[in-house]
Amino acid sequence: MLRVCFDPYSGSVGQYSAREIVLNAAAAGFEGLNIPTRPGFVDTPEDLKEVARIMEDHNLGADSLSAGPHITTTPGKEEEFRARLPFNLEVAHHFGARVIGFWPCLPEGVERQAALDTLKRNLDAVCDQIRDAGCIIALEFEKKAALNSYELTQEFAAPYEGLVQATVDTYHVNDTGADPYQCPVDLKGQIADVHLSGTDRGEPGGPKDEFDYRAFARGLKEIGFQGPLVTQYNCTELASMCRAAAFARRFRDEYMA
Repeated sequence: MLRVCFDPYSGSVGQYSAREIVLNAAAAGFEGLNIPTRPGFVDTPEDLKEVARIMEDHNLGADSLSAGPHITTTPGKEEEFRARLPFNLEVAHHFGARVIGFWPCLPEGVERQAALDTLKRNLDAVCDQIRDAGCIIALEFEKKAALNSYELTQEFAAPYEGLVQATVDTYHVNDTGADPYQCPVDLKGQIADVHLSGTDRGEPGGPKDEFDYRAFARGLKEIGFQGPLVTQYNCTELASMCRAAAFARRFRDEYMA
């Protein structure tokens, strides 16, 4: 069964401690978290030990992590990116997380092709280690990123034969103008994880959210998607987390049934 997870996205990391976020996720009814390896959450072995203990106490798992810092596409930062990989693999191993997400941002002042070339060099350098660890790489497309469409992500990932896949976020599906049904169908076998987020970057399924989740769920069901299902949106309160968790369970248990 798909595990419904919470991503400590945007304002929640820094505004709340890692302990508070984990406790709120458990109280809201989530089954797991997407783990950010960044300051304020899990940035050191000590952080990992503490967060893992709290999550275990509350029966929360982790199927994915968001690997920081976001320098995968930054020319000149290749050695720093690669030096960070062992810690990200340690975090993934500790939780049994299979998906390691690297955000392919478009750094300021960097041409898209230069960013993509840097991304390729970095992935080529680490792919054997990630494969040996039993993990896969997830790259999230978005309008302002180096990978600015699901079609480009599909093309970029194809040579890696399943080791590199897409993170499909409903906000970005909508923002890039992709069809909510056709996008997952076209990406069959190439979706590492799914993010649920409102078209206003608020609660998925919220009053201002106009995304066609039923069409999206139909596409995911058709391709047999079984990866992590993660809510990722601007969230700062427990009541909102409760509503988002309930919507994600409904998406899984009803829309994808």
